[in-house]
Amino acid sequence: MDVVSLANKYLAHNSKRFRVFDGLSRVNRQFRTVAIVFLRRNIVLENVEELLPIQNFLYWDWEADDVIEEYPDEFDRKKRACLVRTIQIGRVKYPWYNHKSYLNHRSYTTVWGDPQPYQELRSFESYHAACELPVLESFAHCPHFHNLVTAWDDTYPFPDACHGLRKLETLRLYLTDPGVYPVWSRVHETRGVASFKTITTLALHSAIDFSYVIEQCLDNLSFPELRVLRLERITNEVAKVYDFIQRHPTILEATVHFIVHRETELRMEALLRLIEGTGTWVAREPSEEEGLDEATEFNIVDLNSPIPPDFPLVCGSFARFSFARRPLGPASVEYKSYKGSPTPRYECTALAAYFAEEGDEEKEFNSVLDVVDYLEPCFLTMKELRIASRAPGLTPHDDFVEFMDCLSCSLTKWKVLQRFSLHTPLSWPQWEWTGPYTEWHPGRTVPFLDIVSPPAFTTPGKPRTLAQLCTAYSDAEVKRITDAIRFALCLDDDVPLDEDDPELLMQAWEAHNNTLVARLVRQLASVNPQLEEFDWYVLDDPSGDTVLWHWKIYRQDDGAVSRVLGHLAWTGCGRGDPPPFPVYVGQESDCALRDAGGVYS
Repeated sequence: MDVVSLANKYLAHNSKRFRVFDGLSRVNRQFRTVAIVFLRRNIVLENVEELLPIQNFLYWDWEADDVIEEYPDEFDRKKRACLVRTIQIGRVKYPWYNHKSYLNHRSYTTVWGDPQPYQELRSFESYHAACELPVLESFAHCPHFHNLVTAWDDTYPFPDACHGLRKLETLRLYLTDPGVYPVWSRVHETRGVASFKTITTLALHSAIDFSYVIEQCLDNLSFPELRVLRLERITNEVAKVYDFIQRHPTILEATVHFIVHRETELRMEALLRLIEGTGTWVAREPSEEEGLDEATEFNIVDLNSPIPPDFPLVCGSFARFSFARRPLGPASVEYKSYKGSPTPRYECTALAAYFAEEGDEEKEFNSVLDVVDYLEPCFLTMKELRIASRAPGLTPHDDFVEFMDCLSCSLTKWKVLQRFSLHTPLSWPQWEWTGPYTEWHPGRTVPFLDIVSPPAFTTPGKPRTLAQLCTAYSDAEVKRITDAIRFALCLDDDVPLDEDDPELLMQAWEAHNNTLVARLVRQLASVNPQLEEFDWYVLDDPSGDTVLWHWKIYRQDDGAVSRVLGHLAWTGCGRGDPPPFPVYVGQESDCALRDAGGVYS
């Protein structure tokens, strides 16, 4: 059992997939022989300092020689390392990559040892430290290696470090070092464009301003088989990013998050052209036969213009988007030109965007309802839509019920929508309008329970409690509040309420309003025949405080809604923290929610 304890200290036995093997390894010797084989396939380390002990355990000298002699087949030193399939060092928690905690662990040297024993390694993820060249080169000896995720500094040039990985499919780099210029120096020495023919997923996460790195990647590297692109927290020119996507017709999913400033405000009309493949974003030097007429024909636009002249409408500005698209035919992904095609080559299946607080033009709108209405004729094949806005006061409706009625009317036209997420400012004080004299008849409402804004936080990160409410209201109002809480939670009058419970008010708020919101979600699902999930982000604060009301829709065989089931989660609640509003779709959405480590992990 000492052997099992030592192994489980470093192996990924906490994963649900491997708990059964952990249990089997403790039953008897026969089960242990089989179970340890599976336990050793996935190694998860908290930090890079644990790498050397696990190396010793897997390959180098090991102190339990007597056990090895007793079970030579099970503990053969070479076989131990050959069992390893994946190695993960550290973890990055969604949504932000905080590089400060990594400054003391920027690189590690040759503790990796002889690469030969790890011939079955498929994946290596190092969030805790940057890989040095000997480590990266060792992966070339692993014939099945296809996934590399690592922190990156300025030690080695990117192309040289990865060209030897002949089957690399996923490359995810967390850029951590401000002294980054030498990283790409070797790119400038190459003639033409360096090509990575096997990479299908490329993700660059920037903790600080790495515009130079991103620009070199966009201009000097080519990925003929790229399917998924993710650029996180970048400050590069919008036109160059769009041009990179246009020149890679194989890209079917793209997630781009610009750091917000005036120069990178994006237009929805331009994004539609990017998704369809009809936009041209960088004007090359025209040939003798090519002039302004052709430039106009191929929709070359100035993205820095607030209102591009050839766009009939203006739909809000944003700095973060994610989309998934489907080619209309085989020729769509074989299109080889920086110019947009005259007709659409793709149809959008998923879209996420987070709109800015306000716009410059009177015709500009950021309202969730306006965006939904605008997009409806463009994307008849949309299966997933995530729209959020921080713009205050842009929904001219008296209450939440009226807003949901209008939303239901808008979504009636979306026949294939399956998942819908929204966040919009709470500009309605009431759930349902009860007349102009409500404020003179306070007995009609219960403070905090009868308003749309949830009683979640006093200040960022500080939960609101009943004790705090009692100091702000009269005795009569406190009595109404406590009676309403007991009624909502089905508690007897003699049951004491824990005034310091940080979850009491939110639990009561959910129970008090659940029937009304469930009715409105059912109405939404009734007019949308394929809707399966509805996420209402009641609160999505930049400070990190989030309140999410997640609804699941269940249907009968004929498609009719049988029931809707919702649960409320907020930052700091016992159910687990909900992720902030996800401006992700497709593969990167799954990746982000996995890293969130909360209610959806």
